Amino acid sequence: MRKEQAGTIAENIRRLIEGLPRVKGQQDGVKVTVSIGGAEIPRDADTQDVLRTAGRCLFEAKQRGRNRVSFDYEAAKLRIVTP
Repeated sequence: MRKEQAGTIAENIRRLIEGLPRVKGQQDGVKVTVSIGGAEIPRDADTQDVLRTAGRCLFEAKQRGRNRVSFDYEAAKLRIVTP
């Protein structure tokens, strides 16, 4: 899947969840939103680095106000695994 497609899918999921009716809580209805972080996965990338990068993107999305999508496509940040 291309990075642009992944970003579009993530944004569509975010909008779908944002558009859901309020969830009934103990008191008032609760508005449900989602923040999504993602990372491009080169064929020879270290799995832990990919997960760390995606986690940083999720943290960034939440820091920017939540209910956001953040992807980091800088594969240079990822370690290459040699067989």
